[in-house]
Amino acid sequence: MLSDKIDHTHSTTLGPELLALHAWKQLNMPGLLETLGFNQAQCDAAAVRVVNRLVALCSDYFMQTWLTTSSLADLLGSDILNFADDRDYRIGDKLLAAKDKIEDHLPHAQKEPFNLQRTIILYYLTNTHFAGVCAKNPKAKRGKNKQKRNDCPQVVVGMVFDEFGFELAHQTFSRNTRDSTTLTFLVNTLKKLTDSDQELADAKPIVVVDAGIATIDNLRRLREEGFSCLVNASHQQREV
Repeated sequence: MLSDKIDHTHSTTLGPELLALHAWKQLNMPGLLETLGFNQAQCDAAAVRVVNRLVALCSDYFMQTWLTTSSLADLLGSDILNFADDRDYRIGDKLLAAKDKIEDHLPHAQKEPFNLQRTIILYYLTNTHFAGVCAKNPKAKRGKNKQKRNDCPQVVVGMVFDEFGFELAHQTFSRNTRDSTTLTFLVNTLKKLTDSDQELADAKPIVVVDAGIATIDNLRRLREEGFSCLVNASHQQREV
């Protein structure tokens, strides 16, 4: 074979997609979605959406174009190239409706393959913006944006992580929500985690929060629930 004579007409990315699909299957996401009423086409569409977010984040509108540059059609079947134009929007809505069930499943599915022994829980609030008008989303409002897109409507996103970076739960809030008023979401998440994980129930994790969360009443409530806190008081110091 003369390597300098080899030519090709169309190449697609493979490595990142293989790794992402392996993790998707290892976490038994196809099995979970099936129990939640997803058919095979919807399971494949959900896999496409998640893999894209992991390896080549793009808008729903651009998804079909991205698929032509990826090997997912070879891995999942060519039918993923033939869905209706609004498929990615519809599957996103269906995944959102199943959010609580998915977030109940993942902490346990992650634990064994990654040998996780969780001792720290981090709670962080950030914002994300929308390029469109977002007129039908009452939570989306304009304001100061970390990506400097103050011209765009945005929402606040509360994220709960473990110390390994695995997301355990999330919730969206209105853009004008004060950080300190979101504690109930964090407490409910912590209770759910400790109720479903005996190791966390026996040795409750330390909770790390920003100063905006750490009002006197909020810290008192966390302690009453049995959780120790680490507060990010400033860039120069940390307060227990």
